[in-house]
Amino acid sequence: MDATDVVNETDANASGSYFSCKYSNRSLWWSNIALSVILYIVGFSFFCCLFCLRKGVGIGCIKLTKYYRETKKLCRRIGAGDTAFSRIAIVVVLICNVTYVATAVYRTYLPVHRCFEQTGIPPELIIEAIISAPLIAYFVVRLLASDNIILFWFNIYTIIDIFTLPDVYLEFVLGEDWLGLKSLRFIWLIQVIDVVKFIPFIKSLNVVDIFALLIRILTLWLTATGLIHTLEASGDPWNTSNAQSTSFPEYAYLIMVTLSTVGYGDLSPKTALGKTFITFFIVGGLAYFAAALPVLVEVTQSFYEQRRFAKFDTTKVSKHIIVCGHITGSSMANFLKDFLHPDRGDKTTHVLFVSSNIPDLRVKTVLREYRSRVQYYKGSVLNSKVLAKAKLNAASACVILANKHCTNPQEEDSANLFRLVAFKNSFDSKCSSIPVIIQVLACNSKDRAVKILGWNPDRDIVICLNELKLGMLAQSILCPGFSTLIANLFYTTGDVKLTQHSPQWQHLYSDGASKELYPSMFSPFFYGMSITEASGLCYTRLGLTLLAIGDSKHPGLDINLIAALPPTVQVEEGLVGYFIGNDQKTVEIVSFYCEKCHGKSKRRYICKCQRGMGMVVVNHGAHVEKSLIKPFVLKGESYVNTEYGESISNIPSNLKGHVILCMFGSHDASKIGLHSFISPLRSTKLNQSELKPIVIVCEEDCLKKELPFLVTCPKLYVVFGSPLEEQYLKEAKIHSCSTCVIVTAESSYGIEEEEISDKEAILCTLFLKNELGNSTFIITDLLHESNLRFLDFDDEDEDEDNAVMAEPYACGNALASSLFESVTTVAVNTPGAVSLLYSLIDSTTSIASPSQMIAVSLETSKYSSHQTFGDLYGAMLEEHWICLALYRKLTETSEKRCVVCAPSANIRVLPSDIALVLVRAKSLEIL
Repeated sequence: MDATDVVNETDANASGSYFSCKYSNRSLWWSNIALSVILYIVGFSFFCCLFCLRKGVGIGCIKLTKYYRETKKLCRRIGAGDTAFSRIAIVVVLICNVTYVATAVYRTYLPVHRCFEQTGIPPELIIEAIISAPLIAYFVVRLLASDNIILFWFNIYTIIDIFTLPDVYLEFVLGEDWLGLKSLRFIWLIQVIDVVKFIPFIKSLNVVDIFALLIRILTLWLTATGLIHTLEASGDPWNTSNAQSTSFPEYAYLIMVTLSTVGYGDLSPKTALGKTFITFFIVGGLAYFAAALPVLVEVTQSFYEQRRFAKFDTTKVSKHIIVCGHITGSSMANFLKDFLHPDRGDKTTHVLFVSSNIPDLRVKTVLREYRSRVQYYKGSVLNSKVLAKAKLNAASACVILANKHCTNPQEEDSANLFRLVAFKNSFDSKCSSIPVIIQVLACNSKDRAVKILGWNPDRDIVICLNELKLGMLAQSILCPGFSTLIANLFYTTGDVKLTQHSPQWQHLYSDGASKELYPSMFSPFFYGMSITEASGLCYTRLGLTLLAIGDSKHPGLDINLIAALPPTVQVEEGLVGYFIGNDQKTVEIVSFYCEKCHGKSKRRYICKCQRGMGMVVVNHGAHVEKSLIKPFVLKGESYVNTEYGESISNIPSNLKGHVILCMFGSHDASKIGLHSFISPLRSTKLNQSELKPIVIVCEEDCLKKELPFLVTCPKLYVVFGSPLEEQYLKEAKIHSCSTCVIVTAESSYGIEEEEISDKEAILCTLFLKNELGNSTFIITDLLHESNLRFLDFDDEDEDEDNAVMAEPYACGNALASSLFESVTTVAVNTPGAVSLLYSLIDSTTSIASPSQMIAVSLETSKYSSHQTFGDLYGAMLEEHWICLALYRKLTETSEKRCVVCAPSANIRVLPSDIALVLVRAKSLEIL
């Protein structure tokens, strides 16, 4: 009997509870380990033989009985926790494991080795024996439910059960108790994670994740504590005299200090097994703890952010809009960059983004940049409670963004239309006037949106991105530079940093690009004036270009381009003017301008004539009768040709001066709405002789859904094949065409590589430039403005941070979809701007006026004698034309031109300039 046994027996005799034991501590050490190892080997060998027999090896194949199969299914259901009975069983097993662990912790405060033949069985041993029975039964259930019996014996929980459960009953046989490896059952505490998932009121995944991680760390800590205590308190099997009397809490302190890498050194293992264990534990435990800490921080932060983004702070918000749909860091940045630009003049409206996704790093960066006026709410707009928390009834507008990079536009549009229905369903009678601006991709989705119950045509706006894009490309064929001009009118560029060494054309172009379209009411001074007089006065006195007028009561419907109105139409009370200016403040001068009191001053103050009179007195007391200005509507009619074979397949051998449309798309591409591209080129305002032939080059599968419309169009041909293949371009007579339009493919890449979706369009453009030079006007449609720099390698002054200054864009040779998407932000505060945009793009729509954008060469026209742009503007205004921009050569010897929007009156006009003019369709005969 060794020293430890003597100590244990002395303590037992002194307490009067225990007596001298038959077996030594060392004997019990080896007997318990030997029993567990024998049971494991025997069980493993038995089931290996059974597995081999079942597979037909050796004696033969043993067929499974129906009873066994039913038992296996029952055991699987119990282990899965799908039914109430199985969940109760799992909870019972968990309670048994927790009780076993509690008795093991209590056992650490008693002697390691006890004998109880004369004193009776200790109560904690009886408890262990009782709770071991259901644990053994659960072991059998797991065994029967296992798919692979061999792998089951290598499971960590199987090993724990074999090394802990049989020892309890061995102690009854020997009449002696030993601490043994009972602490291994701490690992079963991980089962708490499975039970937590059954609790119905815990619905947050973050709560479950945090709890699961804490349980795993706690299990590791307690298991390591129990093992080091057993090894140290029992001593080495070959030398039990080095047993230690350190308590369980002290070893818990040791493990925690080791896990945290602090290592005070005040406590350390003494036995050989204890030192060996702590060595491996330092490597494995620290690695696990180091890996768990970042996960714990991430889950905790996610839990905090979920709570943070689950509320809308309205304490400092007096006015806000709700933005939902496709919410990413990129879409948020594009929207906020224009909506919150200082030139817009709105410094009070806050933006609330509502999305069901937790903000990623890019979204957080945007929120941090605009934190003073932007908030994020995690939730779905389909949930009425979310809309209530987002203060829908107090919102100024609701915006639904579309994902223009999606691979299935119809599915994307359906999701946005469903969000529109959710908004309309949540509106009460008090907030039915809140406008909803929705983006869609497919043209047919636009028609479906206006038919939704509750749609208000006076306030609600639907913006079809593909329709705008294709319409702008078509108008750029009729009027080169049109796409850049219109995009700049709606896109806020901000301040462009140029140096004295920058080319002269960049200074002129940037000055025009900094001007946008802004609305303003007319002051009473303008009442009674004709539209022509008001336009001239605004330009000469205020430096503003009047583009259109509309009714303030119906801003989304009655929009009339100035060139489309008869010269006799007068300015009246209630009319809104749409001006081209530097910012909103500059344009608002029109609302209180007075010639008598202001003169040429642009200071913002109300004159004495209007002070106290509001908007009743007109033109210094002169009363003007109000007349009704009705919009002119041109019904969309196109020349049709029903001869399928002639329209599609037979390309004339002498074809020249035609338009080639190169389209890229996937084989399952949806209908993009080519009628938006072809209708302006087949408008009834064009004579039959003016219709340019159109040749479409694309894969056959990409055009299947467009054929029913294409076969009705005259002078239209199709070449089926990839535009990247030279043979198909030659078949389309590429060398004799006048204009080539390249429409980019639909995106099919992830967020990390979405810019690469422009690859086909860029490669095709570079090939055509190399093949045709500058003899053919090429227009390229891109999804990403950052790719503009790849279209022209000769642009040495390109600014990668400001795509608007890229030479291909400034020259009208490229259209980036993200640049004209700012029309959505403009529509929030200026609903009429969308109708105005459609009027400029396609005169065949129901809201358009009979006007047209044309390019006038000053050198060959009657306007060649004018020296300054102010003189040119005035001369054209006499014809009731509105000159919006100059299309000027970059240098005297260059063939490239850039768009100079609304130049100053003192800018000299060059004979080589081309004027971009908005004219009345019937007045083209003047040319």
